[in-house]
Amino acid sequence: METATINKRKTDSSVELHLLEFAENEVTIIYAPALDVTGYGNTVKEAKASFEISLNEFLSYTTENATLETTLTQLGWTFVNDSQPIPPKQIDLISISETFNDIVNNKNYKSYKQTVSF
Repeated sequence: METATINKRKTDSSVELHLLEFAENEVTIIYAPALDVTGYGNTVKEAKASFEISLNEFLSYTTENATLETTLTQLGWTFVNDSQPIPPKQIDLISISETFNDIVNNKNYKSYKQTVSF
C-alpha cells in the first residue's frame, strides 16, 4: 500500500512515494502515480535521474505558483485537519489515472517505495 507524508508547515518535507518501473520500446520508465510524475532513460540509472529532475520541477513549479495543494487535490489527495496531505489509495488511482491503470493492467513492472525530500 502506498504511504506518503507531506508537512506543508515545514520547509523540509519527506514523502514516501510508491514508484513503478517498467520498460517500453527499450526505454526504462519510472512513474509515481500519486503525483503523475515520470522519468525515463536508456538505463535504470538514467531513468531515476530523469525522475528526480521531473519531481524537482513539479515541486518547484507548484510551490512557486502556490498550487501544490490544489494540484494534489486534483490528483486525488485529501487533507487531514486542512494540513496533512494523504495520497489516494492505489485502488482509487486505477480509476483516476489512465496511465496507472494501463501500467498495472498491461505492462510488466516492478513496484517499490522511495522516500523523497523537498
